[in-house]
Amino acid sequence: MQVAVLPEKLVIVEARKLIRDSLLSVFTNVNVFRYVFAASDRFDPIFMMAGSGRTVFLVTGSSYPQIRKTVQQVQTTQHEATIVILDEQFRSGGGMLVRETAAHGYWTFHDTVDKIVDGIIQAANRRQSISPFAGEHLNHSRRKGLQIAPKLLEHPLYKLSKRERQLFHLIAGGKKIEVCAEEMSIARKTACNLREKLMKKFNVKSGTDLVWKAIETGLVDHFHRDESQ
Repeated sequence: MQVAVLPEKLVIVEARKLIRDSLLSVFTNVNVFRYVFAASDRFDPIFMMAGSGRTVFLVTGSSYPQIRKTVQQVQTTQHEATIVILDEQFRSGGGMLVRETAAHGYWTFHDTVDKIVDGIIQAANRRQSISPFAGEHLNHSRRKGLQIAPKLLEHPLYKLSKRERQLFHLIAGGKKIEVCAEEMSIARKTACNLREKLMKKFNVKSGTDLVWKAIETGLVDHFHRDESQ
C-alpha cells in the first residue's frame, strides 16, 4: 500500500488581493500543510522564497490565458514543484488545461475544501487529480459537450442586512472576529451573534466555511468590485 506524502508547503498564486487573502485564510485553517503562502505573481518575493522544498503551487484565475501563463511561469522557475489549477468557474478547458499546461491537477470553486485538499495530496504524489465536475467531461471531444457546467450555487446575499454584509465582507477577507468587531465599532459578542446569523443563512458551520462560501459563489469578487467603485 502506498503511503501519501504530504506536501510541506502550499503556495497560492492569485493576483487579486481580496481573493488571495481569503484563500490563504481557508487553506491555513485546514491545518494540513506545514506552511501556506500567498503570492500575487512570479515576481512576488514570497513566490521565490516559498518555492524550495516539497511545494505545491495552487494557481487560480478567471481566464484560460491567465491560468496558462501563470502555470508556465511556475514551471520555468520551480521545476520540481507540483502545480494544481484552482479554476473560478468550471469550464471546457478543465481536462485540456491540465494536459496543455502539464499541471498535475485541476479543481474548481464548485468543489469542497476537503475534496480540493485530497486532490492536492494526490497531485503531490504524482497521481491524476481531476475535479469530479471536470472528470466526466475529460474524454469528450466536442467543444459543445465540454461546455456543460453545473448550476452555480445560489446565495442569499440580497437578504443580508447592512451590518451582516459588512461583517461578511470582513470575514471573506480572512479577518478574525475580534478584528471585524473593532473595524465595525461593535462589541465582540455582537459580531459573534452576527456571524451566527450569517452561518445560518448560508447553512454553514464555521467561519472558514463562510469564507469558502464567499469564494465559491463569487461574493469575494463582488465585494472587490464594490470597493473599487
